[in-house]
Amino acid sequence: FLSEGRFSNINFLLGVENSGIFSYYTDANRVFQGPLLLCLNSQTSIAFYTTVPSLRDITWMHYIDILTNFSAPVIFRPNETTIVIEEAFEFKPVTLGENVEAPNGAQLSIEIMLSEKGEPPATDVVWRKDGEIIEMDAGKGVFFTADRMILLLQDFVAGHVGMYTATVSNPAGSDSHGTLVTLVPSGDGIIISAPSSTPPRLEVGIGISYFENRNVYSSIRVTCSTTSAADVTFLVNGSPILGPNITLTGDSESNFLIHDPAPFGCTFYTCEAIFGQNSTSENSNVCLEDFQPPNNIIITGDTTLSVGESTVLSCSADGLPDPTAMFNEIRLGSNEIFSEFRFLNNGSLAIDNAIYGDDSLYCCQATNEIGTASACVSVTLMVPPMIAQPFPTEVSFVSFPNGSFEVMVGQVVTIPAGRELNIRCNVTEGSPDPNIQWFFNEVLISTEQGPVLTLEDIVVANGGEYECRATNIAGVDSETSLVTVVVPPTVRPSNTDVSEVITNNVTVTVKQTSELFVINGLTVCLRCDFDPGVPPADTVVWLRDNMLIDLRDSCLDLGSDDGSVLCIEEITRPYSAEYSCRVSNLAGSDTGGIDVTVPVYPRILFPDHPMVPAPGFCDDQTDRSFVEEDVGVGLCVSTGTDILIHCQTDGLAIPDPDIIWSYRANNMVLDILPTQAGITLFPNNSLLISQVSSFEGVVGGPGIYMCSASNLAGIDSKSTSVNVSGEPVVINRDRVEHPIMGRRRIVNVGSAQQTIALQKYTKVQILCNADGRPTPEISWQVNGSPVDEDSELFNIMDDGSLLLIGLKTTDCTVYTCTASNAVNADSESVTVCGEKYFCEHIGYQPCSVTCGQGARSAILGCVRQFDGSNQTISISQIPSSLRPRVEPEPCIAAQACPVESYAFVLTDFSECSRTCGGGRQSRDCLCYLHIDGEPDERVAFEFCLHFAENQTIPGPLTRECETFSCPEWRVGDFGECSETCGQGIQTREVVCIAPDNNNNTIGDEFCTMTKPETTQRCNLGSCPYVYRQGPWGDCSTTCEGGIRTRSVTCYNVQTREDIDESFCEGLYGDYRPATTQICGVGDCPAAYVWSPSNYGPCSAACGTGVQTRTIQCVSVYTHDPVSDDMCEAGKRPTETRGCFIQPCPDTGADPCEGESGLCSVVAALNMCSLVTPPTCCLSC
Repeated sequence: FLSEGRFSNINFLLGVENSGIFSYYTDANRVFQGPLLLCLNSQTSIAFYTTVPSLRDITWMHYIDILTNFSAPVIFRPNETTIVIEEAFEFKPVTLGENVEAPNGAQLSIEIMLSEKGEPPATDVVWRKDGEIIEMDAGKGVFFTADRMILLLQDFVAGHVGMYTATVSNPAGSDSHGTLVTLVPSGDGIIISAPSSTPPRLEVGIGISYFENRNVYSSIRVTCSTTSAADVTFLVNGSPILGPNITLTGDSESNFLIHDPAPFGCTFYTCEAIFGQNSTSENSNVCLEDFQPPNNIIITGDTTLSVGESTVLSCSADGLPDPTAMFNEIRLGSNEIFSEFRFLNNGSLAIDNAIYGDDSLYCCQATNEIGTASACVSVTLMVPPMIAQPFPTEVSFVSFPNGSFEVMVGQVVTIPAGRELNIRCNVTEGSPDPNIQWFFNEVLISTEQGPVLTLEDIVVANGGEYECRATNIAGVDSETSLVTVVVPPTVRPSNTDVSEVITNNVTVTVKQTSELFVINGLTVCLRCDFDPGVPPADTVVWLRDNMLIDLRDSCLDLGSDDGSVLCIEEITRPYSAEYSCRVSNLAGSDTGGIDVTVPVYPRILFPDHPMVPAPGFCDDQTDRSFVEEDVGVGLCVSTGTDILIHCQTDGLAIPDPDIIWSYRANNMVLDILPTQAGITLFPNNSLLISQVSSFEGVVGGPGIYMCSASNLAGIDSKSTSVNVSGEPVVINRDRVEHPIMGRRRIVNVGSAQQTIALQKYTKVQILCNADGRPTPEISWQVNGSPVDEDSELFNIMDDGSLLLIGLKTTDCTVYTCTASNAVNADSESVTVCGEKYFCEHIGYQPCSVTCGQGARSAILGCVRQFDGSNQTISISQIPSSLRPRVEPEPCIAAQACPVESYAFVLTDFSECSRTCGGGRQSRDCLCYLHIDGEPDERVAFEFCLHFAENQTIPGPLTRECETFSCPEWRVGDFGECSETCGQGIQTREVVCIAPDNNNNTIGDEFCTMTKPETTQRCNLGSCPYVYRQGPWGDCSTTCEGGIRTRSVTCYNVQTREDIDESFCEGLYGDYRPATTQICGVGDCPAAYVWSPSNYGPCSAACGTGVQTRTIQCVSVYTHDPVSDDMCEAGKRPTETRGCFIQPCPDTGADPCEGESGLCSVVAALNMCSLVTPPTCCLSC
């Protein structure tokens, strides 16, 4: 409704403030103000109060009903005219808004006319005179009609003069208007008027009586005005004015006296005016008393009633003036059941035929001119108790989970033991509050139990009748609940434990702690011991793997009359299952089970591959370092071989077998443990023997390795015989000359001492060939120490040889090879020496310079010793690490050198760093070598710092340049936004100026800084424009593919009117609600369909022939033929069909003999109609 704008002013219910109030007025016995609701206006977001007739029917549905469209009342405004009343005692009705001039004694009524009553209709009316609220006052001649829409002024006097304003309101708002009332003089005489009051002086207009508070006023001024010149005389209490406390002032038009009256009591003032022979007079009675607000309110009457009785409540109070006391409010309870009330003339309240609900708070209000006070009294109604009747009458908590449950007394309850039950006694009536007692099977439980009786952890003994008895002085009521406590049956656990295989016919109980194994062929009986529960369970149901047992099975029999024993005759493997018994009653059920298993012997698998040797023989694998086989295969291996033996079962054994390995040799049997050295037992029961030894009688050596699989049904074993053999290690010591491979020299251990030419051979490979079984391992030592395999000088090759890399020493080194296996070890060595060099001084090289002081190097003659011979070589042929070190000696050239000096040289200044605004120029200071005073070569800066004649760095190295100001951008302020709402553009002026030229504007190209933006986006808040969408129109078709349209306009939400489309464009990007939409449901009938003709005659008079027909595409509307492209090709009917009139005569020859191979192609292409029978008669 909100989105469619159906209501512009919706009110929402927020809560109920009270249930209703009785109010009393002098003109009616009682007025009931309905429940007060707190509401919220959706448009103004203002909360307000309103009333509804009663809360009896208010439900959540009623909340929807009160969503009414509220509106404020509007007072009718007549033309601004003045009504003049000519004669005294004349009655004149006027409309609020018309001004009135009336004489003394006139009768005047002012009526409120409404042009709009409002929704809900306005009922709240407030009258004011000169801004002060006025009420009905018979002494002053002010009266109202019951609806307060008419104000009546009787016997008009000067005290009635003023501006009368009325305000009419309802929850939606209010309206006010006024009427000005003035006094018209009536001929010669005294003008009765009341001057404006200025406390603490009481202003008295002659002709009006006053009763005022003495504590407010200190003096009285009585004014007597005449219409023409007259002699005025004042009388006080009938006597001429005398005494120091009276002041008289008079003239021809205004006369008054100021009087300091007695502290308390009444004073009678008379004004006499004489006009020639005529006279007139007016009186005012002014009473001043010490006013007191209402107090000491006393309410009398019988406040304790029984149903149907009556009483009168009277109210009195002290105060001055005498207060008016009346009962004006009854604060109701929530039931809103009303009795018969009468408001008596003396303000008393009569309660007739009291009923339940009248036990409320009755309030009396006392009011006088000083104030208001109130007091309340509570009326107690003597109502016998009433216990509510429950529904439903029976409840059961058997199927509920554990917890706490509550029922109403009077219900029949079925509840399992162990739960918590709360029985509530719902006393709906009773005054005074009744006393509640609980009885169990007519025995009092407790006198202070309260309305809820709680039974915790309920047991069977708690079953019975529970009575709630509610009692007060007015009567007694009771209700009884029958509680039945039920206990489910339980299957008792077995007090025995079946831990061995059953080998004899036995009877066992269910709920065993372990599985029951029974040997095949035995008879076993299962007994179900159970506690029957409450009510007792009398049947036992047996299940097998959670399925009911078929007792027609000849192998299954009940061994007892009550069905608590089940026997399995001559049990076999198929009867292995979980057997359970189920006992049940009203409270539930329990199940006890036992797993019955017929065990199956384990069987170790024997290898079935063709290479398994016969018993007593072994599989020779002495040439392998790792052997893997299944248990049962004999093995012949070499010492040090790793052996993996698998032990697998068929997987059919029940229960799963235990696998144990053992070792037998020299007439002894040892268990194989995983902690033994060289032994590994894997989770799959495989055995790994690492590096089998040749020591018989020790696990890990030769012998019998047995795998045993056992369970409750028996044991199976398989064994593997392991024979271990081996050959000792022998190193080949044959001294064989090996070829030279490039710059690598190859030698053999056991050879004579080897001398290596260091320049010729950069690598030496030492071979160590060893035989033995198992294959021996090779290790090396250098001069008795193990070879460091991480060294860059050595590398042990894959064949066990040692590679010497970068041989550089001339010393002799012993290299030892050790070959070992599980049988023995063998060692052999070889000594490798490097060649030696000798050098001597034989002369000098020329001096290193041609002038001045230089140096010259020594010349050395060198010899290489190799294999006992000397060879002259140059020093460059000796390895650098072995060359002798000879320092050069100084020398002086015959020619003197030119003069060298060092001096600083300055470069030119660089370009200025800036083109304006003050830049910097810089230059470098360099150091040059000068030859005979001329720069020759640039050298390091330090040379000049240490050796220059002038070691001070010249300067300056920097200077300022281009110091004039740079052109700059002058930026103005942004202007107004181009749009009044939403996104717009603001612009500003940005120009380039010259500061040193009076800030004159110059071209933008002279300003080198980035130019500031001349525009920016602006946003003045969201535009009040939205797209308003009209309802969708009817669909153009009833099938899919139709079009329906709607209107879309740009709408101003503030002015509530459609505006030009351009206001909405761009506010939502490219979005605009669609004005068209595809509609319709289901496929539309085709506009063009295929139209076939009737089939023609059969092409053959006998046998199989063909019928043809024509197919056309036609319009479904005009039935005219159209192009075939207009119809759906996939739905085109066939043009031919087969036909058969009668069999052809038998000619004795098979017409289909000799069919061409092309006939299958004809049939595949649907071209059979083009051939003449009997051609292709088989294919077609």
